[in-house]
Amino acid sequence: MPVAVAFAVVSGLLLLWMFALTRHAWRTLPPGAQIPVHRGLGGWNRWQPKESALVIWAVGGVVVWLATAGTSIYLATGHAAMSKGNAVVLPAALTLPMVALLVSERSALKAARGAGTRAW
Repeated sequence: MPVAVAFAVVSGLLLLWMFALTRHAWRTLPPGAQIPVHRGLGGWNRWQPKESALVIWAVGGVVVWLATAGTSIYLATGHAAMSKGNAVVLPAALTLPMVALLVSERSALKAARGAGTRAW
């Protein structure tokens, strides 16, 4: 199933994009800046120091990538019986958590930038 492997590669590219965002924020945020790591009903909360927040976002990206890419590759090896339609839909759906995490990290960094004294 080359489609599943393609989606694993796409998820990997999204992970690299997350690392690029993290690196940029690490270099441009001033010392003492804080970044939110959770978005609740009332908006962003659980603000953490820059160092720990960026590590949390990066580790979260790796964990989600391992889960989604691992599942995609598991499907590609033929261990799961699937119809041809599901062979495309399921790996595509597994890429969505990486997209959601990337968008969340970007939004958190924007919130940090707009927090005034809390961040850059």
